Amino acid sequence: IDTLSRLKYAEYVYNIIDLKKEECKFCRHLAVKEAALVFKEVGKYNLSKKLLDVIISHYQYTTDEDKLVLAELYNNYSKVYSMESNILMALKQAQYAELIIDSINNDNSENYYYLQMIIKKTVGMQYAHLRKNENALEKMREAIEISKKVSESQRHQIANLYSDYSMLLCDTGEICESINAYQQVIKLYDECGITKNSPWRNTTYTNYADSLILNSQYEDAIYFEYQALLGKYCCYEEDNLAIANALLGMGHIYRVEKRLWDISALFYSKAANIFKKISPICDGYCDSIACFAIVTENREIPLEVYDIITSNSTKIYLVPTLIDIMCSLKDVYPKQTILIGEKAINILENNKKCHVAKQYVYALIGEAYYRLNDKIEAREYLLKSANNRIFPTSSYYIETTKILGEMPSLIE
Repeated sequence: IDTLSRLKYAEYVYNIIDLKKEECKFCRHLAVKEAALVFKEVGKYNLSKKLLDVIISHYQYTTDEDKLVLAELYNNYSKVYSMESNILMALKQAQYAELIIDSINNDNSENYYYLQMIIKKTVGMQYAHLRKNENALEKMREAIEISKKVSESQRHQIANLYSDYSMLLCDTGEICESINAYQQVIKLYDECGITKNSPWRNTTYTNYADSLILNSQYEDAIYFEYQALLGKYCCYEEDNLAIANALLGMGHIYRVEKRLWDISALFYSKAANIFKKISPICDGYCDSIACFAIVTENREIPLEVYDIITSNSTKIYLVPTLIDIMCSLKDVYPKQTILIGEKAINILENNKKCHVAKQYVYALIGEAYYRLNDKIEAREYLLKSANNRIFPTSSYYIETTKILGEMPSLIE
């Protein structure tokens, strides 16, 4: 609840550990684990991993009690790697935590079910970060089922589970369902006394704002994104991924109004600088740079982002990132726009339901072919877009309508 005070004591624990890291009794103390969690929350990832290394070395796999602790520690390790954008390692650590917790037999304690729920959620979210949405949904639903056995005293943890589930719904294109779920999460946070400076609340606000942007609810989006940004600057002493995500969201909101593109550029620039320090190939960096190019009407930067995307064949980027890159390329580089669009379609084809972004990607590809004077291909993709027009409140639908309206003769 009080992140700044916790950080003060976490640093105190970290200083002591240099003196006592060989002493088993101290290293198994709850304070070491809690300090590692605080450093993770405030973006001091190396300090968090150092403490996790120390405490893990003092536990064995011989008792269920030790297994519970180790499962939790590896789950925390997973979250640190995730914050550093090392998702493959994050998934590996989460799956190891899951293996440990599932190896425990005949434990019906409240703590067991609570921890099992948390670990299943972490595995699900790491799958989601790798765009393996079906695997992610399966694990999240396992976690939700387990949550029915979790104590009422852990209701805030269940709320946090549903916050991540809401984000996954947004990623799979279930925008209205995502918004409704976020509203319930915020209500639960209020009931549980989660303060305005809580990292959980601020992360939820940022992700909720993303869903609102996609549903063209810009006034609500800016309210929650601004609250998130204020809360994160109060929580964290240094710039980190959490702050960068909120800055990126603010840039998206101001980009809607062209008269405010100069303000939008400031948010994108600041976000890009933070993302670059974390990982110069991550979604956040590519997205913020592409959007910065749009609002500054820079014609060179989009090619830099295109090169990043196409040279990292093992990384699967978020569809909203790919769409923003397409928008940054489309006026000058139609061939590159088409290639990025094909990447986006390949990802969207894996969705069991028709994703709300599909209509917009088809429209952007059709527009790109039109710029290449290939009216046959342009017509094919524009017709696909017209036939996929769903979810009329979506910002993707609104932008699609603009493109189709500019070339009505091709789809008549």
